[in-house]
Amino acid sequence: MIDRTVHFLGDHLNQYLQGRFSIDDDIVSLSPITDQNGAALPQAANRLAMFVTNITQDKKPRDPSSAPHFGDRFASSQPVINLNIFLMLAANYDAENYLEALKVLSLSVQYFHTTPVFDRASVPEMSDYNLDQLSLEISNMEFDTVGNLWGMFGGRYVPSVLYKVRTLSIDSNALMAEESIIKGVDPEATTP
Repeated sequence: MIDRTVHFLGDHLNQYLQGRFSIDDDIVSLSPITDQNGAALPQAANRLAMFVTNITQDKKPRDPSSAPHFGDRFASSQPVINLNIFLMLAANYDAENYLEALKVLSLSVQYFHTTPVFDRASVPEMSDYNLDQLSLEISNMEFDTVGNLWGMFGGRYVPSVLYKVRTLSIDSNALMAEESIIKGVDPEATTP
């Protein structure tokens, strides 16, 4: 699901930017800007790199009454897990293309500002990705956090913005156990 979410958002942003610049070449690269050793990745050069920086659980209270009941028994399964994906958009352009990098980043922010929610009603092709709804918001960071984050990416900051993509739901759809429902206490029952 995480891969489909990133792929969907990258495709849509790429199509928008291609239309704005009237070009057929990909502008968005679904890739970090460096590999594990800190070496620059060629597929992200002079592109808007889109990559995951963190994934967190979006904790929502589970309603136990929603479990399906079958007479005096009910089905128990793992609850749906809701995830937030932190997605970096990094304008990874050469120095001579700095203003172009800022333009690409600005248009990307504009796109997600005017389209902060994607759902199947407004974007029917979400069903092709098996996604229901995604919403995006900018995740603000303090300067020291930005420095630490880019240090983990290899140390070289490029103009970027971090988005929190919420909520990606993963449902196991697996029946884990079948348990009896307590209907009352038998006062004549003895405890050992």
